[in-house]
Amino acid sequence: GDKAARTDKYERALLLLTQSIIRAPGPGVDKSVDEGLSLPLALWSRAHTLWNLSEYQLCLHDLQVGLKQKLPDKFRVEAYWMMAQCYEKLGETARARVALQVTLKMLGPDDREWRDKVTAELENLANANNVEPAKNEDKEGLLDGEHPQLPGLSAALSVRSGEKTGRYVVARQRISSGDVVAAETPYVACLLPAKFGSHCHH
Repeated sequence: GDKAARTDKYERALLLLTQSIIRAPGPGVDKSVDEGLSLPLALWSRAHTLWNLSEYQLCLHDLQVGLKQKLPDKFRVEAYWMMAQCYEKLGETARARVALQVTLKMLGPDDREWRDKVTAELENLANANNVEPAKNEDKEGLLDGEHPQLPGLSAALSVRSGEKTGRYVVARQRISSGDVVAAETPYVACLLPAKFGSHCHH
């Protein structure tokens, strides 16, 4: 994966690094390979690949998981710096500022280059708009908004009932192809068998 990334073959690198993450044992389980750090190191490498693919939300996730999975200390300053950059790209300047402040606290007295870099970035964010972007809710885009009595359904629908049919939903107005009439937040997720080789089960 790293070799592919070094030659700018990021899609190939992403596939290989994802395979590494799927198969990697937990931290410390097998110290004969990568000193038992195969999982956090694979996450670290994939985070860089995702950054180069402009997948900032996914990059941020890999950085956070990598830190929880005992990413070596020598990478932690850069990890928090990258997290700040991801937050900034996602428009979350308040979180970017917090990540930079954490980075500053981790620096030693000899880390002048990093300190100057982080301080300059904090100054750049000082006057940035701190309004957080609206979360993308699944219920956004419902035709005529959400029904007041039927959560997750469009106001363009209504419920009727009959002795033979029981309760059923009908349209109250003309509905065009592509109109969103129902949307709910997913309760569970299931990985399709066809994706077992390229996506994690967890």
